[in-house]
Formats: sequence, structure tokens, C-alpha cells
Amino acid sequence: RVVVGEALVREVGTVVEIIRHGRDGEVLVDFVHPPRQDRVLVRELRPSDFAAPIATLTRGMCYGELSLLYNTRLVTTLRASEDSEVYVMSRRGFKEAFNRDSAMFEEHVKLLDDVNLLSTLVRSERWTIARSASGVLELEAGEVVIRQGDTQKNHDFLYVVKSGSAIVKQETTDADGEKTQRSVSTLRRAACFGERELFLQLPTAEATVEAGPGGLTGLPI
Repeated sequence: RVVVGEALVREVGTVVEIIRHGRDGEVLVDFVHPPRQDRVLVRELRPSDFAAPIATLTRGMCYGELSLLYNTRLVTTLRASEDSEVYVMSRRGFKEAFNRDSAMFEEHVKLLDDVNLLSTLVRSERWTIARSASGVLELEAGEVVIRQGDTQKNHDFLYVVKSGSAIVKQETTDADGEKTQRSVSTLRRAACFGERELFLQLPTAEATVEAGPGGLTGLPI
């Protein structure tokens, strides 16, 4: 049994024949009041009785995102099991929030095209990465981005040098327990750092990375 129409104007009937399958499918419905049979589009139907729940959503969880992402109709029903406060995002708002290109989007794509670590990706994949970039990081000379030994700090990003330079330093301890810090390398445009901590999920940073003499502009992704 199915319900056709909205809450204020609706009719209950039984599907007796599937005329056409698919998203724009059509069925033959046997209605009760008034008694008749009519062809109805599938997208206008909904169950007259709720089926057993397949999932329970709690605070912070979302519903309907797959329909927005893939432009398909909903194939399940969401019903409140108690008084709830739910935030709703329209399809238009969703697309504007997640598909918009920033003012520097093309510039970031060109930067990522030069990153050796990302060379195995197709350009559309680098576009996706550029869209998800978390703004631009601007640091003055000597400012630290990652500090050796830090625990889980700034480990959620891969940093790409956009302009200026980044100096990688590593501290070692000799047999007498004396600590020495030395410069390991200088990174310039399209070089990246933080990838080992991110990809290998290292518990602490292996080296210190700070802005070079002319400062650093980086792209966290």
C-alpha cells in the first residue's frame, strides 16, 4: 500500500502493476476512494506504513547528502522518533557551499600541477584537492609551522609551499646527551612537507619546519 500526494491532499491505494522501471518509473495504483485505477509516477509515492528502521541517526549525523551529491531521489524515509531540532540545507545552498571555486582556485590548481607528490593524480583530482584547500597560510621569517616532537599538532594537513621558503630542521642527540639542531633542507615553491606525519599517522613530528628568511606562504590541504 502506498500514499499518493502530500499530507493535506492524499489518497491511499495499492500498487497492482509496474508499468515502467527506473527513477522516472510509473506504476498502476488501485485506489479505494473513489474506487479506480490510475497510472502514477514512482517519485510521487511513499509508503502508507513505516517499515522497520534500518538506522538511527543521532546528534551530528546527517541524512540526504547522497541525494544531493549524486542528484538522485531519496529511497528511504526519515522520521523523528522524538522531539528534535534538525537543520536543513537546500540543494542550491549545498552546491554553493561545496562546489564553489575560490578567487585563487586556478592559481592553486597550477601550484598543485607542479607538486611532484601529486603528479600521479589526474587533473580533475587535483582540482578536487584545490577546492578543499584550507585557505592560505602566511608566516613571517622564523615562524614555526611544525615543531619536532609535537604530538598530533598540525598533523592533519599536507603543506605545499606557494611562495617564499620553508626550512626543515632536525634535532639530534649525541652520545654525551648534547642536543644539536641542523638544517636538513630548504623547500621552495611546489615542495611539500607534513606528508609523512599525515600519511603514516606518526605520533610525533619528525622535524621542525619554519618559515625561511623571506617568509612563507603555504597551502594547507
